[in-house]
Amino acid sequence: MSWGPGTMRIVKRLTHVLVLVLTLVIGATAAAIIVSQTAWFKNWLRGYIVRQANLYLNGTLSIERLGGNLFFGIEMENIGVSMDGSQVVAVKDLGLDYSVFQLLTKGLSVDSIRLDQPVIYLRREGDSWSLSRLVKKQETEADRRGPAYPIAIDAIGIANGSVVVESPVGTSGVQVPKRFDHLD
Repeated sequence: MSWGPGTMRIVKRLTHVLVLVLTLVIGATAAAIIVSQTAWFKNWLRGYIVRQANLYLNGTLSIERLGGNLFFGIEMENIGVSMDGSQVVAVKDLGLDYSVFQLLTKGLSVDSIRLDQPVIYLRREGDSWSLSRLVKKQETEADRRGPAYPIAIDAIGIANGSVVVESPVGTSGVQVPKRFDHLD
């Protein structure tokens, strides 16, 4: 089979268009990679995480700093969750190790979560603990079928954690400690 000059010109033009499109895609991908590593983007992402989390909390999440390589893991420093003006959870440093490629192909898949110096503040409020009110209840909770995407966490590590029991309530005269430290 032989191609005439007209067919060769079409093939040549299609090749040029394909090279141009491929160059644009590679360029856009490189720009996205570069932008995702900037302080501006990490600050924007920190704000986005806080806004999204606050939609599901009866309290307020705060993150002082977000860093790391966003393709393989992130680090967050000085994380706090407060509710009704009181601290409920505080974490000095939180690290997530993951692969963005696994997140895209396997759903929410996290290799490990590391919590350094987490503190949980427990307050008794009537018949329940304040921590039990932290996550908003969803109206469709009774009809749910489970997560739309699978969630997998391979390991969770806690270093030097604490639990602070404010207004401890003992039953039958049992004295409850006010603080548990050095939890690993």
